[in-house]
Amino acid sequence: MDPDQGFEKSFRARCVQQLTCWTVSHQREMRLGMEAETLSGALHEIDLVVQDSETLGIAELKNRQGCPPDKNDIIIFFAKLLDYLVRNPSFLLREISPIFMSATIFEISGLAACLGLGIHPIAPGLRPIPVLLDTAKRIDFDVRQEHLSVPTDLGEDLDDLYRRVNQIAVAINDTWISSRLGCLSEDKMLLKATGNFDTYDIAEQLRKTNSDCTLLLSRVRELKKMGQS
Repeated sequence: MDPDQGFEKSFRARCVQQLTCWTVSHQREMRLGMEAETLSGALHEIDLVVQDSETLGIAELKNRQGCPPDKNDIIIFFAKLLDYLVRNPSFLLREISPIFMSATIFEISGLAACLGLGIHPIAPGLRPIPVLLDTAKRIDFDVRQEHLSVPTDLGEDLDDLYRRVNQIAVAINDTWISSRLGCLSEDKMLLKATGNFDTYDIAEQLRKTNSDCTLLLSRVRELKKMGQS
């Protein structure tokens, strides 16, 4: 019996279908899709790797009903990633995008760990920062359409959404892999220490901002329906 009920397989199939200009690894890749070695000498299973010439996306996928991802799940994923990067510093010449995607909501410690370690969290009702910002831009585009009569409070709520998304993005800007790690040579890597921010508080802000974004999106969709009727 498939423990994740086909979650990983289905997501990979969608990536193959949609990411036509990217190389998509086999399911449960053991060498990052490029025969990579690790510093420890032990190979680690990575659920999915997608890459092009500029970006390396590394994803951990979980469909664990009744047991949401916590900080230990995130730290294990980060440790596997670091084991590959320390052995292969040249990977850091590309943008590294670690992703932890869960079919259930995150335990707060897991979400905080994602934000502190530069990992994009994705879950029901939880958009990562780049997607949250893109959604806000799409809402902004819709409310500026001439045929829509937009209430003043909706415009104010959109401005507030932009402000909060940007605040979160600035707060965790130094946590991303590309901000924290760098390639010095084929066998040397630069590591920059960052911290002094409350990842639990930021995690709660991210949850609240996502919730407000969903409500705002619903209001704009309703306005569009009214404008088209």
